[in-house]
Parts: sequence; structure tokens; C-alpha cells
Amino acid sequence: MKRGWLLVVGIILLAGCMWSAAPGGGKCREGICVKIEVAEPVRWGEPVTVTITLTSDKDISGLGVGL
Repeated sequence: MKRGWLLVVGIILLAGCMWSAAPGGGKCREGICVKIEVAEPVRWGEPVTVTITLTSDKDISGLGVGL
């Protein structure tokens, strides 16, 4: 019974995440979109290439990005 509820909750959480991203794979808020891409293969203990792309509807001076 516990496994069944855990499975249901997991499916609901995954379904909730499905529509949270923009169509291009980025996340947008107030006209600023951030897209993060990770080069595969990803292996434990090895470096990986990450590409962060910022786009916006307007020019915003002094915009900072933190990880």
C-alpha cells in the first residue's frame, strides 16, 4: 500500500514539473529567460560542460547571474 501511494505522489510531482518550463527548455520570469544545457555523458566525479543562455525582451543594465 505504501508503495502505491509513493508511486502516485511521484507521478503527480513529475507531471507538475512537465509544464513549468518554457517551450525552448528555459525558465522565464518578467521577460528574462534562462536556459541551462548540460553536455552528455554525465558521469560521477568527472567534469561536465554546462552552457547557460540568458535572453530578455529588453536591455537590462547591471543584470547579475548567480549560481
